[in-house]
Amino acid sequence: MTRRPSPQRDAARLARSAAQAATTAAKGAELAVASAQVIAARLAIMGANQTGLPTGGVVREMALMVPEKTEAFAAAGVSMAGHLGSIAATGAQAAVRESAHAAEACADIAMARNPVELAAAQARYMTGWFSRAAASAVALTALTTRLHADALDPIHRTATANARRLAK
Repeated sequence: MTRRPSPQRDAARLARSAAQAATTAAKGAELAVASAQVIAARLAIMGANQTGLPTGGVVREMALMVPEKTEAFAAAGVSMAGHLGSIAATGAQAAVRESAHAAEACADIAMARNPVELAAAQARYMTGWFSRAAASAVALTALTTRLHADALDPIHRTATANARRLAK
């Protein structure tokens, strides 16, 4: 049995999604600043090396770059893959449910005995469709907002940790 769309539940879910989107946007801004700080610090480390030959500090710092990025982006990709499965399943479930509603509406329309019953059957279907479409949009918004937050997290964590470490 599926739950009926609830405007109150949808509004609360949208509010949570909006708050999460704002947090993710702030993390995105922090990521941009931290990335610039890390790039500047690493360029300074390389520029301070007057010999032109890699020294211990330069080699250590440069050796961190590829593995840490690979690890952070791999974690983001794994997170996204998991979320995409949920998004696809939610969309597929909505499509199956809507197909059943459409079949029921077709039967109601076919059994209409006059134009008034025909219009009433169409109106019932369209009213329900708008409500179901809004509920599905809210559900998909919540899922994609979570995907964005979780995918950004390992990249943000790595860049801000590097910025703190290199600022010392």
